[in-house]
Amino acid sequence: MFFIKENFHDIFIEAFDLDFSKNYVTIFCFIIFTLLCLVRKIEKFAITHLFADAMIVLTLIVVVIYGSINLKNEGS
Repeated sequence: MFFIKENFHDIFIEAFDLDFSKNYVTIFCFIIFTLLCLVRKIEKFAITHLFADAMIVLTLIVVVIYGSINLKNEGS
């Protein structure tokens, strides 16, 4: 919970220029996690699971391409 709270707080500051107490972020995360725990059938998340898999593959491709370009330019 600490890791998620810190990252969400940093995202709110950097992306949206919103600076508020980390306690509010913790309460927000707690509410979201509680609601997710109330879902009985995990099949309802199948679409988001496919989206997450696509994002993982896309991130892997970007990292490999960037690493290849950097390796080509820097040499080691």
